[in-house]
Amino acid sequence: MLKAERHKYIMTKLVEEQKVVTTDLALALDLSEDTIRRDLNELDSKKLLEKVYGGAVQVKEKSADVFDIHISGEEEKKADRHKSIVVTS
Repeated sequence: MLKAERHKYIMTKLVEEQKVVTTDLALALDLSEDTIRRDLNELDSKKLLEKVYGGAVQVKEKSADVFDIHISGEEEKKADRHKSIVVTS
């Protein structure tokens, strides 16, 4: 089986089951666990999945950083203060 075919199979299983297990993939594809681990490492480096102990899970969308939220909130507060100063002047 070609690497591209393995990667497609892994990604298909991941979408169907939200996770894949290294040993299950090795048995299903009749390959060594080392080969599967290398494939998971490669897909992880491409940010297509997140490697975890014993397999991989789907990549989760990163929510906004708390620091970013805080900054945007501060900017809104400053704009509100500026508006209130203009209105009261």
